[in-house]
Amino acid sequence: MPENLNILLIPTPDFSTSVCSRKVDQTRYHMSQKVKFSSACGSRFYATVKSRVEQYFTHNQLSQHANAQMWGKTVFFLAGLSATYIAIISGLMSNWMLLPLAVLMGMFSAFVGFNVCHDAIHGALSGNKKVNKIFGFVFNLVGANPYVWSITHNVVHHTFTNIPGHDEDIDVAPGLIRIAEDDEVNSIQRFQH
Repeated sequence: MPENLNILLIPTPDFSTSVCSRKVDQTRYHMSQKVKFSSACGSRFYATVKSRVEQYFTHNQLSQHANAQMWGKTVFFLAGLSATYIAIISGLMSNWMLLPLAVLMGMFSAFVGFNVCHDAIHGALSGNKKVNKIFGFVFNLVGANPYVWSITHNVVHHTFTNIPGHDEDIDVAPGLIRIAEDDEVNSIQRFQH
C-alpha cells in the first residue's frame, strides 16, 4: 500500500486488522483478513469531518441535495437515454446507425448510473426520500440493482474506501488504475494523475 493512504493496518491477536494510525505498513492485505476500525481513534475523526462538512454547507449557504445544475443534468441524461432507446427499438434507423446509437445509449446509461442513481441511492439527489427511491429505481432500467449496489457501494466501498482486497470498486478493473506505488505500471497509466 502506498504511504499516501495515511492508514496503518495493525494485525491484532484475533487476526483482525485495526485501522487507526497515520502510518502505513507496506504489507499487502487481502479479503481473508478482517479490517477492524477502532472506535477509540475513529470516532473523533468522523465527528470532526462531519461537523466541518456541515459547517461548509451552512457557511456557503449550499444545499446538501441537488442544485439546479444537477437537476438539469438529470433531465438531460434521462432524456438522452430514453431518446436513444426509442430510436433503437423504433425500427426507423438504418443498420449502420444502430451501432453508434447503441454506443451512445451505453454512455447515457453510465451517466445515469454514475450521476443520477448514485446520488439518489445516497439520498443526496433530493431531500424527499420518495424522490430518491424513484430515481434509485431507474438503476434497474440500466441493468443494475439498487439494493445490491447500496450494499456494495454504500456499505462496502464507503467503509473500506481504497483499501486493496476490501474495496471492490478498486478491484473491478485491476491494472487500469494504480493504487499502490508497488502496483505494476502499464502504458495506460501515464494518463493517470
